[in-house]
Amino acid sequence: MKSLRWTLTAITLVLVVAACARAAGGDVPPQAALQEVQGEGAFLLDVRTPGEFAGGHAVGARLVPWLYGSGRLNAHFVEQVEKLVPPDRPVVVICRSGNRSAQAAARLRGAGYKEVYNVLGGSIAWRRAHLPWAGPSR
Repeated sequence: MKSLRWTLTAITLVLVVAACARAAGGDVPPQAALQEVQGEGAFLLDVRTPGEFAGGHAVGARLVPWLYGSGRLNAHFVEQVEKLVPPDRPVVVICRSGNRSAQAAARLRGAGYKEVYNVLGGSIAWRRAHLPWAGPSR
């Protein structure tokens, strides 16, 4: 009986931890990111440069660069995001390959955003999955 109670407690703990991890966001494949945007109302944030964004982007994405073309960090990144989306709304972050968006997502979590998702593989994976895209597909 003690063993059964311990097992049930352990299972409950694992489920609670998994639910908390899900609530905090994390890395997601493009299809899951699209589901967060379309099904759950998440805000789609593109953190590439303005030139990259102008060359094409996921449909519905809004641009706030993480870096500028010279590789200089956007010192006002969080403030610019806060003007577009409140910290209690889920945010899906996308870049070209998933690297900049992972950094930007971590920064947003540190700034108090509760649910932030990073698109694994970035816009490259998004396009390969044939998800909604505006502009050139190259």
